[in-house]
Amino acid sequence: MIYVEIRGNLGNQLFIYATAKKIQKLTGQKIQLNTTTLNKYFPNYKFGLSEFIMEDPDCFIESYKKLPWFTNEYLLPIKIFKKILNKTPKINKILSDFFFKAFEKKGYFIWRGETFKKFSLGNHKNYYLSGFWQSEEYFYDIRDELLEIITPINSIRECNFELLNLIRNSESICVSIRRGDYVDNPKISAIYNVCDINYFIESVNEIKKNVVNVKVICFSDDVEWVKKNIKFDCETHYETYGNSLSEKVQLMSSCKHFVLSNSSFSWWTEFLSIRGGITIAPKNWYADEREADIYRKNWIYLEDKTEEE
Repeated sequence: MIYVEIRGNLGNQLFIYATAKKIQKLTGQKIQLNTTTLNKYFPNYKFGLSEFIMEDPDCFIESYKKLPWFTNEYLLPIKIFKKILNKTPKINKILSDFFFKAFEKKGYFIWRGETFKKFSLGNHKNYYLSGFWQSEEYFYDIRDELLEIITPINSIRECNFELLNLIRNSESICVSIRRGDYVDNPKISAIYNVCDINYFIESVNEIKKNVVNVKVICFSDDVEWVKKNIKFDCETHYETYGNSLSEKVQLMSSCKHFVLSNSSFSWWTEFLSIRGGITIAPKNWYADEREADIYRKNWIYLEDKTEEE
C-alpha cells in the first residue's frame, strides 16, 4: 500500500496525488489517501480531490487512522526542532538531506522543500508519502494518464454553458487572480507575493502581441474586487459566482492561454489544458525568492511586484 498524507488545498492535493500515482505506476500498489492531518490541523480546508478522482479504483480514502508520528510536523517536539534548525539554513539543509535518505531506505518519503527531490523506491511492502511535491518532474511522464483520471465529477451548471462555449471557441485567456488568504493571512502573505495589477495587464498585453481577437476570462476568489480594480483593453468576462472547484477547473482548463497567479491551483488548471497556447507566470513565485521547481519549461515569465494594500 502507498500511504499518502493529504495536505493543503486542491492544488497541493493534486501534486501529492499525481506523485503517488507515479509511485503506483512503478510498484503496482494501491493508494490510501489519508486526510487525518487535513481534518485535524486545517478544518477550513476542503478535501477537494473528492470532486475529481472518485472513479479511481486503485485509490482509497482514510479519514481516521493516523500516519506514523514522525510524519507529523505539527507535534510540539518536531515544531521546536524545526524552529531551531530554521535559524541555521546550512545545518538545516544537511540534516534534512540526511533524514530524507535515512527514511527513504525504509520506504518513507518525507520532504518539505520546494525543490525536486529525487528518490529511489527500492522494494518495500508499504510506502509513505508526506510533503507537497510541487514539481512536474515527479510525474511528467504519466501526464496523459493523469488527464484521464483527474476528471471533475460534477457537471457544469446551465448558467455556465454560454461561458464554456465562448471559452472553447475563442482565443480565450484564463486570468487567474489569487487573493483571499494571500491578502488576509500574514503568515501566508509572508511566503507568497500578491501579484500586482500591472502584472496581469502586462501579461495579457504580452499575449496580444502574438494573438488577435483575444477574450479575457477572469477567475478569482474575489471576483468583485477584480471587476472594480483591473481593466483590460479587450473583451473581458468573469466567472459566475458560486462555482464549485470542479466547475472552476473545467472552465479554466478549457481556455487556450493562461495568465497565472503564483498558486498551485493556477498551475494545475494550465497543466490540465490540452489546447497548447501561451502561458505567462510570475517570475518570483515566493516572496523571499526561495529556490523552487514548480516552474514549467514552456512558460513565459514576467516580473511582478507585491501589491501594496
